[in-house]
Amino acid sequence: MRSLPLTRSLAGLPALLLPALCALALSGCFGGISLPDEEFMVEYASPEFTGRQRLNEVLKISKFTPAEAALDVSMVRRTGRNKRENYPNAWWKVHPGYLVTDHLLRDLRRSELYQAVFSYRDDVDARYALAGTVEEFIESDSDGKPQALLTVAATLLDRNAKQDPSKGVVFQKTYRIAEPLSASAPASLASGMSRALERFSRAIQEDLYNAIRTRIKPE
Repeated sequence: MRSLPLTRSLAGLPALLLPALCALALSGCFGGISLPDEEFMVEYASPEFTGRQRLNEVLKISKFTPAEAALDVSMVRRTGRNKRENYPNAWWKVHPGYLVTDHLLRDLRRSELYQAVFSYRDDVDARYALAGTVEEFIESDSDGKPQALLTVAATLLDRNAKQDPSKGVVFQKTYRIAEPLSASAPASLASGMSRALERFSRAIQEDLYNAIRTRIKPE
């Protein structure tokens, strides 16, 4: 005999019992009901840079290492001072270190501002090396207004200055970008983080180009 749908089977019960039974059903007590896991990525169009001279320089991007707080693929929320929570059924497809590195690498190559841009996977040398740390990749709800918060510390090195390491540091800068969210939810966080990462990509590319251009000796 086929069982009745849950809504019909509850129709004859006293009204006061319905909220409690529905809560039990949603928690998995009726047939093990649970929300499916979801995986999210960031998606945005690469920033465009027009009217700029292409530099005859080679750049290599190291993998941006995640801080301990961004070490796995959990979608993290800051709910208050010293408080962190994970969305239980939502995850980033890959951890933030790869998300930031691979999207920045893509954007730098599409910019066509350099002779070549290599990744940490390429066994080649380059004069300029960019490395960094993803310090924050979270949703922040602590002030009552949810926002995607991205913090990346980046360092550009000139490997031609091997004899004097202090001169080899072209710049070191921390980028902290916040994007408001329409709701406190995984899909909204993924959308907001995509906007934050686009802003980070544009900002660091501006700094990279200007820093490298000023080190080029006139012919």
